[in-house]
Amino acid sequence: MSTTSPTTSTTESRIKELAALMDGIGVAMLTSRRPDGRLVSRAMKLSGRESSVDLAFVTSTASLKLDELRYDPHVNVAFYKDGTGEWVSIAGLASIRTLADPTGTGTSGLAGIIRSADQQELEKQGFRDLVSKVWTGDTAEWFPNLNGDQHPAEDPRVAIISVRAITATYAALSSPPWSSPRVLFDLAASAITGQPASGHHIETRNLATPELLDARQAATASLISKMKRSNLATSEPIQGGETGSEVYSEE
Repeated sequence: MSTTSPTTSTTESRIKELAALMDGIGVAMLTSRRPDGRLVSRAMKLSGRESSVDLAFVTSTASLKLDELRYDPHVNVAFYKDGTGEWVSIAGLASIRTLADPTGTGTSGLAGIIRSADQQELEKQGFRDLVSKVWTGDTAEWFPNLNGDQHPAEDPRVAIISVRAITATYAALSSPPWSSPRVLFDLAASAITGQPASGHHIETRNLATPELLDARQAATASLISKMKRSNLATSEPIQGGETGSEVYSEE
């Protein structure tokens, strides 16, 4: 059982709480819609976050789920933490990023905008950087016969599903003393006595589209600032205001 929390915490603290919860759980259920209208859910390991709220999943270009995402990009990503009952539900839009389409907007590029060769190379480098940051030994096992002399992003089988969060709902543990051991004790006591668990240890919180947009813009501004400090910014503005080339981490 969970209760809806009054708006007492700041948006920033809730964003951080949501991100920590997703990172801590790690494995999600990604729900997409088939062309026949049926919903299908698959377990997916969270590869990283492209901002504080947007998610990245490494997959194969041969996966059937990519056809579903091309048909309907609306998805739900759900996390559940056994033992505490904490959970996350993200409603968002998915895009498919590959080296051939590094922005996930189609082979014509960002909404049909004519981009220079330098801009196209910047987008490809952004995809390589993203793959580098989310690539692990476990990931490599899903792609046998990789060319060891080649960057994994160069392999035509490698794709990243980027999920841009639209709304987020999550249930998190209340402030102390509701630690995980206390939650387990509460649930055990309920099982023994037959009385409902108090449910006060879990609070449900919501993040609306404007709040997620603010968090995304803040992450983008932080990334651009880092690029400038590292002399990585180019004289040509980045179309759309985002590079999508870095996995976000809290600082």
